[in-house]
Amino acid sequence: MNKKPRILFLIPDFPRISETFIVNQMVYLLDRGYDIAILSWGKLKHPPHPKVIQYDLLAKTTYVDIPDSALKRLACFIKTCIRNPSRNHIRALNIFRFKIDALKLKVFYKLLAFNRLGADFDIVHAHFGFMSDFFFKGKYLGFFEKSKLITTFHGYDMMPNELALNRKRYKELFANNTLITVNNDFGKSLILNINPHYRRIKLLPVGLDTQYYKPSKAKTIAEFTNVLFCGRLIPLKGCAILIKIAHILINNRQIKSLRFHIVGNGKELGNLQRLVIQYNLENHIIFSGFKTQEQIIRIMDESDLFLLPGIVDDDGRAETQGLVIQEAQAMCLPVIVSDAGGMKYGVENGVNGFVVPERDEEAFADKIELLVHNTDLRKKMGEAARDFVVHNFDSKILGGKLEKYYCEVLAE
Repeated sequence: MNKKPRILFLIPDFPRISETFIVNQMVYLLDRGYDIAILSWGKLKHPPHPKVIQYDLLAKTTYVDIPDSALKRLACFIKTCIRNPSRNHIRALNIFRFKIDALKLKVFYKLLAFNRLGADFDIVHAHFGFMSDFFFKGKYLGFFEKSKLITTFHGYDMMPNELALNRKRYKELFANNTLITVNNDFGKSLILNINPHYRRIKLLPVGLDTQYYKPSKAKTIAEFTNVLFCGRLIPLKGCAILIKIAHILINNRQIKSLRFHIVGNGKELGNLQRLVIQYNLENHIIFSGFKTQEQIIRIMDESDLFLLPGIVDDDGRAETQGLVIQEAQAMCLPVIVSDAGGMKYGVENGVNGFVVPERDEEAFADKIELLVHNTDLRKKMGEAARDFVVHNFDSKILGGKLEKYYCEVLAE
C-alpha cells in the first residue's frame, strides 16, 4: 500500500468518553500517516480525552445537525433547494426507500453532511452496525462511489432480543458482503444468530494504550485487600451478585480485611445500596460514582484485584468484551469474571485471573479468598495480566490487524 487510503469513520456520538478505543484507533492511523475524517450524529459535552485535543480530532469531525423544530427543518430544505437546486434533494425525499426518515428530512440533513465532507474516501469504517446505514444512503445519493465499507459491531447493535429488527436493518449490509469485525467469538455468534450463513467476519477486539494504563509503583501489602468493580450499574454487569459475594466473604467467612470499591452509576444503585444495608456491609463497600478515565486509573493503581461477575440479562444480553477487564489487567490486577458473554475471551483462566460459572457466588468467593490469602499468587497473576494485555490488546497491535483488513478490502 504506497499511498495511504483516506478513511471516514461513522460514529453515533463523538467524542464519547466510554469509547476511547475508537480514539486510540484513529490516533494509531494518524501516526501511521493516514488521512481520516469523522461523521457523527451528535456532539457530546463530556470532557474530551486528551488525545482528542492533541490530535485535533474535533476539527476532523462533521456533525449531522438536525434542528428539533420541524418548521426549521422545512425552512432549511426550501432555502437550500432554491439556492442550490439538486436532483439529490428530491432523491432524499424518496419515501419508498427511506420511509419516515424522508418525511422528517433526516436523509436530507445527512445529504448536507455528506456535502460538507468534501472529497470521497477509500474506506468508510462504520462503528456500530446501524451506522452502516449512512454508507448506503450516501451511495444512493451519489457519494462513496469507489469507497469500501468495513463495519465494526460492538454489542448493543446486535442484541439477541432484537433479532427480527436486526435481520431487517442489516439486510443491505449483508447483501453488500461487507467485511464485519467483532470483539471475539461471542460477538461472532451474535452475528451468526442474525445471519447464520454469513462468513465475512473477522475478530478484532477493542484495545487500549498500555502506556497510558500503567501502574505507577509496585503493590505493597496493606491492611485491607481492595476489590474493584467498575462499570455501569445495570443488571448484566452482575452488580447485585457482587454484593452477595461480599456478604459471603465478610459475614459468612469472616474475612473482615476486604474492601469493595464500586465505581460507576446506573439504575441499580438504589437496589445495591439497600442490599448493602441489608447485609450490614456499610463499612466494607464504597460507592464512588462516576469517575473520569484518569481517576479510574488512580483507583486501579490502589486496588488489589478486579471483579466483574456479569450475567446474561432478561433480554439475553451479556458483556461482549468488557474493555475495563483489559484496563485492569494492564494495571497489574488479577481479574475474576464470569463465563457469561465474551468476557472469558479476555482472560487466561488460572494464569492472569479466573473465569467463574455465571451466578456462582460461592465460586467467586473461593477465588477472591484464594487471592486475599496468597499475595505471591496475586502478584504473579497481576504481572501475567499486564504481559497478556500488552501482547494482545495494545492499540498498536490491534491497529496493525486493522490495517491488514483495510488492505484486504482495497485489494478486491
